[in-house]
Amino acid sequence: MRKSRKSVPACVYILADHLDGALASGEDLINAGSFWPEGSASEPAISGAQRWALSRLRTHEMSLVTHLLQARKNALELARGATAFRASAHLFSSTLCDLDEIGEDFERESAVAFDVGVDMVSFLRERGLVASDAAGSLPCEPLTIDDQYLIAGKIPLGIVLDLVSEFLEALDIHYELYPDTTGETDDAHGIHQAA
Repeated sequence: MRKSRKSVPACVYILADHLDGALASGEDLINAGSFWPEGSASEPAISGAQRWALSRLRTHEMSLVTHLLQARKNALELARGATAFRASAHLFSSTLCDLDEIGEDFERESAVAFDVGVDMVSFLRERGLVASDAAGSLPCEPLTIDDQYLIAGKIPLGIVLDLVSEFLEALDIHYELYPDTTGETDDAHGIHQAA
């Protein structure tokens, strides 16, 4: 049974906004692989372009984690007040329990070390973009970012995006967050024409 729009808790809208933001950040993260320049990092122009591409990749991942951390907090708030979502909110939260530690890791990372290349290869290796036994140089070919990408080296991107999408869809169905207004538009248009 759908709730009236007046009875929708405020945390639901905030939660939905963060879930939507997480999906957008995940899509940006996947697309970021196409900006990886082909060529050897020994060439100064390629090296600079790779640093830039990797900084974009890192930014999208941080954005995704930030949205997920906020969504997790709002999901737990929703679980306290909406019995219909208690189980799914706790499942969502427990699946992403490693995110608290990930958020702290991002804060501790040295931007200077990352920018000069000390952590660039290990960053790609932890995300599953470079084989663990590969040489310590950056890849010369484009990066393929897909469902297997490990967010902060821990949680597969595909699982996270599926979980987010399913939770957002359940919220939409239950609270009618995104009502279909095409019928209303057609009715209004028909009345206008009849007049």
